[in-house]
Amino acid sequence: LAARAGAWAVRVHEVGATADAVRVARAVEGAA
Repeated sequence: LAARAGAWAVRVHEVGATADAVRVARAVEGAA
């Protein structure tokens, strides 16, 4: 989601939650 908004980097503190967020973002893009 951050990349779609123009961010070129994000800081990851919780790898599991970040991986979940990436999967959700991909699903949202696939549904659009």
